[in-house]
Amino acid sequence: MKNKIIVNAVMVFVFDSLNNVLLLKRLDNEKWEAVKWWIEDWENYIDAARRELKEETWIETIDNVVLHKIVKDEMDKPNGDVLEINWHVTFCHINETSPKITLWIGKDLEHSEYKWLSVKEIENEDLHPNIANKIIKEIVKFKK
Repeated sequence: MKNKIIVNAVMVFVFDSLNNVLLLKRLDNEKWEAVKWWIEDWENYIDAARRELKEETWIETIDNVVLHKIVKDEMDKPNGDVLEINWHVTFCHINETSPKITLWIGKDLEHSEYKWLSVKEIENEDLHPNIANKIIKEIVKFKK
């Protein structure tokens, strides 16, 4: 019998001063993604977004995190369980143009590289999870 595990997570789309979007390349599946991870029990989505940005990229100068929407998504786990994710989709801006970032280096290394893409370029990317492509288009329209 499958178990359904419900988690809250944050997905952070970072825009630079020219409206380029930061993407990180996962080591396990080699797909590109926004900064993302679980929201800890003791934090809200803003705190989680700031924590993940710092942990995954060393970007600390974020104080304008905006909640765009909450999206439900499901993912099958290898053991047959179903993970139901409540994505708190956020975005923020930094006041630089495509700054160099530092990826987390340690035993829990998740990403191998990063890139900044224009909104036009990002349309050709197959983002992880699948709902990310739709969400980034919504955010771009919302920001205009």
